[in-house]
Amino acid sequence: MKEITEKPPFLSEQTLKVQYLVLDLNPQPDVEFTIVCAGREVCALNYDLKRSTFDYHAIEFVLSGEAELRIGKHRWTLQPGAVFSYSPDTRLQIKSLGKKPLVKYFVDVTGQKVIEKMESLPIAGPNPLWLPQVRWVHDLFDQLIGCASLPKPEANTLATLLIELLFARIKTDSRPTRETCTEAFRTYTRCRTFVEGNFLQFKHAEDVAEACGVSTEYMTRLFRRFSDEPPYKLLVRLRMEHVAELLIRENATVTDAACALGYSDPFHFSRVFKRVHGVSPNSFRTLMRRDT
Repeated sequence: MKEITEKPPFLSEQTLKVQYLVLDLNPQPDVEFTIVCAGREVCALNYDLKRSTFDYHAIEFVLSGEAELRIGKHRWTLQPGAVFSYSPDTRLQIKSLGKKPLVKYFVDVTGQKVIEKMESLPIAGPNPLWLPQVRWVHDLFDQLIGCASLPKPEANTLATLLIELLFARIKTDSRPTRETCTEAFRTYTRCRTFVEGNFLQFKHAEDVAEACGVSTEYMTRLFRRFSDEPPYKLLVRLRMEHVAELLIRENATVTDAACALGYSDPFHFSRVFKRVHGVSPNSFRTLMRRDT
C-alpha cells in the first residue's frame, strides 16, 4: 500500500508536520470494527480544533507539549501522556498551550461493534486519563502509522492486531489525570523533556540533574513515581537507539558510532549497546541487513 500524501479532509490544517495511515474512509456498513485512519500531528502553536460532529470514534494521545481540552462544560489541561476519547456526537475543543508545539497521536475507528469496544476502555467517559508508560503507547502508535508502507491486506491485518494491543495498554496502564496536576509531575516532565532533547550531550544522570536544577536523588524519585524507566536507563536507551540508526541508515562503523556518543573505548560501547539491544553492534547491523 503506497503512503498517502494528501490529508483526509477532516484533518486540521493547523499543523507543522503530519504522518498518517488511511485504511478505508468508507468501510462496508456490516463491518464489525475497523481502523479508518491514524496519525501523528506536530501542531502549530495556534492549533485550535473545534468539533461539534464527527464521522468516527476517536482516541487521542499527547506525546509532548500541552493543550486545553474542552468537552461540554468540562475543561482539562492535557500533559504528556494524556489519553482521551470522543464519539461522533461529542462537542469538543483542543487548543495548544505554551510555547512548545503540541505533538499528539490519534486513531479513528468505526463499525457495528465500535461502541461496545470503546465503552470497554476506562477513557470511555469524558475524563482524560494519563499513561505513565509513555514509550509503550508511543511505540504502538508509530507501528500503527508505519503500516502505511505495507500492502493493504497486510496493513489491515497488522493494524487490527496493533489496535488490540493499544486497547490493552490503555486498560492496563491508565491513571487519573489528577496525578499530573502537581509541581512534582511538572518537574518530572521538564527533566524527561530535557533528556529527550539533549541525550547526545549527556552520558550521566548526575549531569542531567544538574542541568535541570534538581538533585540526582530527587530526579530519580520522580522517575520512579511517574515512569517505569529510571533517568539513567532512559538516557542510555535513547543514545543506543540513536546509534542503532547510525549503524543502519548511515552505515557507520562501530568505532565511528562509539565516537559519536563520546565513547573512547569501542569495547565498552559494545557492552552497553548489547545490554540495550541484546546483541553486539556488529551482530545488530548484520541481522538488520539480512532482514532488509
